[in-house]
Amino acid sequence: VVGLITIPLACKVLIDILNIKEIIGDKWIHAFGIDKKNGIYYILNKCIDLGKFQDLLYGVIVLLCISVIVVQIVFFCKNNLQEKVLIVLHNSLNQTSFRFSGELQNEYIVKKICFNQYDTFHSNLPIHEMINRTITEVDLKANEIRQFIAKGYHIGYAGIANIPATFMLGYELGDENAKIYFHKFHGRQTSFNFEDDKFHKLTKKNVRGTFEKEILQESLDVSKSGNIVILISLTQPIKESDFASITGKNDYIIKYTTSDKTDYDVIDSENQIDDYTNQILSDIAEIQKKPNINQIRIGVAASSAFIFGLGTSALARPYFLIGGENEDLVQEGMIGLYKAITTFDVDKGNKFTSYAVTLVRQSIYDALKSANRDKHKPLNTFVSISDLNENATQSDSPEDIYISNEIYKSLISEISLLLSSGEKDVLNMYLEGFSYQEMAKNLGKDAKYIDNVLQRIKRKIRKIRKTNR
Repeated sequence: VVGLITIPLACKVLIDILNIKEIIGDKWIHAFGIDKKNGIYYILNKCIDLGKFQDLLYGVIVLLCISVIVVQIVFFCKNNLQEKVLIVLHNSLNQTSFRFSGELQNEYIVKKICFNQYDTFHSNLPIHEMINRTITEVDLKANEIRQFIAKGYHIGYAGIANIPATFMLGYELGDENAKIYFHKFHGRQTSFNFEDDKFHKLTKKNVRGTFEKEILQESLDVSKSGNIVILISLTQPIKESDFASITGKNDYIIKYTTSDKTDYDVIDSENQIDDYTNQILSDIAEIQKKPNINQIRIGVAASSAFIFGLGTSALARPYFLIGGENEDLVQEGMIGLYKAITTFDVDKGNKFTSYAVTLVRQSIYDALKSANRDKHKPLNTFVSISDLNENATQSDSPEDIYISNEIYKSLISEISLLLSSGEKDVLNMYLEGFSYQEMAKNLGKDAKYIDNVLQRIKRKIRKIRKTNR
C-alpha cells in the first residue's frame, strides 16, 4: 500500500523538477495531469527564487525520490520472491530463549508463532487431565498453523519441548508442506562457532556417523499378540531398565543408535533427520506385515527437531499392510480425493491440498472403522500406526464412502476417456494445489476459462459416480 502511494508521488516530483529545469517538455506534464499553477509543481517552481541554492535543493529532492523508488522496488521484490516461513516456537520444559542466527532474515520472510506449554507441564493437574489438555493444545495450534500453510508458508520448527507433544504436532502437520528444522547447539562436541545460545537452521551436509539398528528381541510366538517397541537413543543412552515396563516377552524390540558418540548435537543436518526417520518407518512397515502386531510403542532420546521430523514423516505413511496388497486402502483414500474435487470451493480461501488431505484421511478412517463388515473384508489386513480417531466426523454422504475395486477401476478408466488433454492439464495442476490465477498464467488463459474447465470436470465426475452407483 505504501509503495502504491510513494512511487507515483516520487515519479511525479521527478517529472516536475525535470520540466522546471527544461530537461523534458510539457507533454510529460500533460500526460500525468500536472497543474503548473497549483500543488507540488507550483511549490517546486517557486524554489527558483532561491538562486544558487536551487540546484542543490533540486539535487537533494531528486536523490530522495530515486531512493524512495529503489527502496520500494527492493521491498516489493523481497516480499514476493523470497519464500515465507512460519517458525513454531515450541516450549514446555523450561522458559526457552528463542534467538536465531542472522542468516535467517536474509533467506526468508519470517513470521513466528509461540506454542508455550510450560504452564501445562508444570501444573498440579492429574496426569490424565494434563494429557487431555496437551492433546487439545496441540490440536488447536495445528489448526492455527494450517491457516499459514494455506497461505503458502513453509513451516519451521524450533523447540525444546515434551517428546509426545512434539511428535503429535509434527504428525498433525504432516509432510505435505516442506519443513525447516532449527536446533540450539549445546552438546559436548559442539563447534565453538555454534555456542551462541541461538537456534540455527539445519541444512544438508555430510553425516558424521552411521545409523545403526540392533534387534534386541523378536516375537517368539506369532499366534500370540505382540507389540513393536522402537528405541531411539541419540542424545543419551537408553538402558534396559528404561524400557522394561513397556515391553513384553512376545514383542519386537529394535534399538537405533549412531556410530558417533551419544550427544545432544549428534543430529546436526536436515538429511540426517530425513534419512533416519525414513529408515525407522520402513522397518516398522516391514515388521507390521507380521500377523500378530497389536501396537507400536516408541521410546526416544533425541533432539526436538528430530522428534518433530519423525512425526511429520509418520503421517506420510500412517497405514501399513499385514499380509496383503495395499490397493484397497489406496482406493478408499482416492474416494476422498475425488470427493474433494467435486466439493471444493475456491472462494472460501483455502488451499485445495489442505482440503483434500482432510477428506482423504476421513475416507480412510471411516473405511477402517467399518473393516469388520463382510463387504469390507479386504480392509481387515490394515492397521494404523496411531489409534484410529473414534470421534471422527462421519461423511456427509455415507453412500459415497465405499466403492468396490471394480467400480473404482471403471471410474478411473472412464475419467481418462472423457477428459480432453486440456482438461487433464487443468486437473493435474488443480490437484497439485495451483490457484486459479497460477493455472491461468501457466496455460495463457484467464481465470474464467479455468473455472469453466473445472466445472466441466466436476460434472463429468459426478455423472460417472452417479452411473456407477
